[in-house]
Amino acid sequence: MLSKGLQRFVLTEHWIKTETRIHGEYRGYWFNIAEEDRLTSFETVYPFTSDQLRALTLRLELTKLPKRKTEVIGNERAIALYIKGKEPLSYEEVIDVLKYFAAELAAIGIEQQLCCGSCGKPGKFPLSELGPEKTFPMCEPCFAQGQVDLLQAEAHLAKADFHYIRGTVGGLLGALLATIPWILLEQTGFIGALLAYFIGKGAFKGYVLTGAQIGPRTPRIIVAITGVLVLFAHLMALGVVIQPGYSWFSLRFARYLVTTSELSRAVWGGLAMGLFTAGLGVQRIILDIQEATAVPTLKRL
Repeated sequence: MLSKGLQRFVLTEHWIKTETRIHGEYRGYWFNIAEEDRLTSFETVYPFTSDQLRALTLRLELTKLPKRKTEVIGNERAIALYIKGKEPLSYEEVIDVLKYFAAELAAIGIEQQLCCGSCGKPGKFPLSELGPEKTFPMCEPCFAQGQVDLLQAEAHLAKADFHYIRGTVGGLLGALLATIPWILLEQTGFIGALLAYFIGKGAFKGYVLTGAQIGPRTPRIIVAITGVLVLFAHLMALGVVIQPGYSWFSLRFARYLVTTSELSRAVWGGLAMGLFTAGLGVQRIILDIQEATAVPTLKRL
């Protein structure tokens, strides 16, 4: 849901609106504006030279808004100004930022005219959407080449050797090391289960250290390793606590724990807590991997 400031801006400037962002022309430049959790981003897509990008980044870093933090992130294809505060931007603040952004684009020599966001060719071109985040004008040759590039990227992902087996072994070792604190602190009950948060992180660290590449199957491997090691660590930890003399864990003992009514509640309760906290630990990693390995779509609007 867009904030009131952006909603008013859309109505006043007649920009195009989606659920989480708006895009349109302002003073001859094309911008995408998005909102997420009190963070507003202003992005323009353009084939910047290295000198233009460096100069624009330095200029935008001087942006000052009362009670707000700013950050500039860019590359030679796009640059974005991120603004964060306790409250969403007002209509007047949106106007001020766009005025400043447009003035800085003009100051580094980018003319006030619409152009292809890919090659910089002047002119008014149809809008294209690259993935869910970027919308910009694109000339026909660049659009055709973009589709070819994305097809080649998909073919590369399908054929590439990401060394999943090597990564799985490393992930198991990393997750196994991360289970040790939980096993040692099992006597603390649910508090010990909170340490399962680090099992997924250990699995991912072990995967990466083997030199295996991050691929489309990596999230499933990390999730599977995390689930298996959470179960293993919990039953092993209970075995250490309950079995006299710290005897080795066995499948017979696991069956005894699960089927004995007095113990099954502790088994399932601790396991549920472990899976929950492990899920919290691995969630951000999985989302980042999926975003990094996904091939965006390119379509005309």
